[in-house]
Amino acid sequence: MTATRLQRLLMSGVAIAAISVGVTQPALAKGKCELVGASIPFVLKNGHAQSTLKLNGQNADFIVDTGAFWSTVTTADAQRLKLTRVPTPPGFLYTVGVGGETPSYIFRADTVEFLGVALKNIEFIAAGTDFGAGLLGQNVLFVVDDLDLDVSNGLLRLVKAKNCSGQPLAYWASANGHYEEAHLLHEEGRYHSPRVEVTLNGKHLIALLDTGAVQTVVARPAAKRAGIDVGDDSVTAIGAAYGVGNQSVDTWKAPIKELKIGTETIQNTFVTVINQSLGDVDMLLGLDFIAAHHLLISYSQQKVYMTYNGGRVYSQAEPPKSVQEAQQQSDEPALDSASAYFKRAQGHEQKGEYAYALKDYDKAVSGDGDNIDYRIAQAKFLYRHVQGKITLNALNALLEKSPDSIDALIMRMNVGRRYGKAEQVKIDRARLLSLVQPGTLESFTVATSLMSEGLFSDALPLLDAWLGAHAEDVRRPGTLQMRCLARAMLNVDLEGAATDCRQYAKIFPKSDTGHQAMGFLHYRQGQFNDALKDFEFALANNDKLGYAHLGLAATLLKLNRPEDAQKALEVGLKHAKAYYPVLQTLGFELPTIAGASSSEESAKEDPSAERHVKNP
Repeated sequence: MTATRLQRLLMSGVAIAAISVGVTQPALAKGKCELVGASIPFVLKNGHAQSTLKLNGQNADFIVDTGAFWSTVTTADAQRLKLTRVPTPPGFLYTVGVGGETPSYIFRADTVEFLGVALKNIEFIAAGTDFGAGLLGQNVLFVVDDLDLDVSNGLLRLVKAKNCSGQPLAYWASANGHYEEAHLLHEEGRYHSPRVEVTLNGKHLIALLDTGAVQTVVARPAAKRAGIDVGDDSVTAIGAAYGVGNQSVDTWKAPIKELKIGTETIQNTFVTVINQSLGDVDMLLGLDFIAAHHLLISYSQQKVYMTYNGGRVYSQAEPPKSVQEAQQQSDEPALDSASAYFKRAQGHEQKGEYAYALKDYDKAVSGDGDNIDYRIAQAKFLYRHVQGKITLNALNALLEKSPDSIDALIMRMNVGRRYGKAEQVKIDRARLLSLVQPGTLESFTVATSLMSEGLFSDALPLLDAWLGAHAEDVRRPGTLQMRCLARAMLNVDLEGAATDCRQYAKIFPKSDTGHQAMGFLHYRQGQFNDALKDFEFALANNDKLGYAHLGLAATLLKLNRPEDAQKALEVGLKHAKAYYPVLQTLGFELPTIAGASSSEESAKEDPSAERHVKNP
């Protein structure tokens, strides 16, 4: 897919159609300056702006990613959509992103439908971690030079400025005339990569405006130059993060005094420090920053125009107290359609304005209860941020309308398990197993849930299929560890289990869950002394591993240490009494204990608790 070809098709076809339905912007100033373009429909899903294209006649979701130089598909989607693999050009071996570099391949789609235009023989890169969607990259997003972004208000538009030389393009700021701007850095021999110079705590850095990054991050070497030490008491470890690369990386939440982007200054906020270099940039201005602004990235003028929309500019920060108080005490202006309420709800959720989001999701669903997208978004919001019967009610209503919604079934299965709805959980699980396509991200999510329930025989085929479809993925090592555990528990293919565990241990030699899996493998192999060492190591690092406690008890019994086995069992039952019948069913010999039962009712919480929005 050449840029000139897509540009010609868009501007001759889509733009004309867009003009006829009023998408063309009104004159920005006296004269003939105007923006002509085409809107890309999208929804905010799982922290990303996602749009749907048709590849070979089938729907495929794509994350809008201004940080990706080319559009990509996942290797699993390449197989599902029956794309044709084509030879890779010499030297084209790796794609680089958060999590490092990963091998890349090229696949061709016979047909692609995008913005009403049917394209033929379009090529995509397939590489790296499966996000459940491809990436819509710079080769598409900047094909007509400029990109109009107001994510929190549902606007994403490819635009071309006509007769606007020397005139500002911040058309939406015409009421008060106030806007900020930053200079786009010059590029040669590359697709438009929207980089700007920023100042962090007084130090000059290069930042990429990256809608594909969920949150704003700064590379650790650049953070150090800006006076940020991840060892300081004010800095908090967040955990591991991942991107297109096939490795996870450590991250920290760090306070900053001041961040300047062009003429805009942000004071006393936070950034995420990531433990890697980011190539030719020091920082990613992620979707949290972008959603808090209306931006027009203009390569026709080498500028970024921006105004602040309100809310937080960093995803892990609290919204200002004044905003939180206003959300609880007042209603926003009424809107004229369910779709308008839905867009506003998504914008509020992205900016952390949860009370406003809750009201608008309710109004969107009330206004158009048959719209499944509205119901799914509302249910996901409730699942993430609201507790109680209201969440179950929303999921039940959604599944009445759309009984085959995999997202809804996964959520209801997890909520039902929490609230002791055993029979409903069983029904939802069976339905999911009949619906999920092996090798997909949904199948991975279901497999993980099955593993947590001890349903290893149901999980194992899904793990096999997922690993077969994902040779390069950040989740692969952990999935190998899960498959090792499943095989050991089922006492099948112990040689394959050993290979899985060894591959995992090469990457994470001191992992508690890795040693837990190896402990069960050694138990099955009759190597009880080795199993004992594994379980003791695992529990020394994490004493809440329920399976490891019970595995230790079973191992001590095999080593003729019944009293120690009894003590280990008593501790294990405190952490994971529900696992006791699972291991018994799988043939593990366990001590008995007075009052112990082979069945245990799951802990129940009251789902009728008062509806409330949790803090992010």
